[in-house]
Amino acid sequence: MRAGDESGKKVVDWYIHYLGIGITNIVNTFQPNVLCVGGGIGAERETLLEPVRKIVAEERYSVHTMDQTRICSARLGNDAGVIGAALLDE
Repeated sequence: MRAGDESGKKVVDWYIHYLGIGITNIVNTFQPNVLCVGGGIGAERETLLEPVRKIVAEERYSVHTMDQTRICSARLGNDAGVIGAALLDE
């Protein structure tokens, strides 16, 4: 996709579409204040998150409320689980 491959762009667009639907379902069901996306998706940051935010904005139930879910990349990325496990005190 980054190299301009049309097939790659179609695959990424398909992925973004279904990711947006999934995140919209989470937002509509749980109405979280913040939804942090980690892993490979979070590492892509705005490449994936900006179009996903547009899909969520169009499809969410809470269009007219002041409180909207903020969708962002997880700051700890793939290391969140390891860091959390290291902080457990047993």
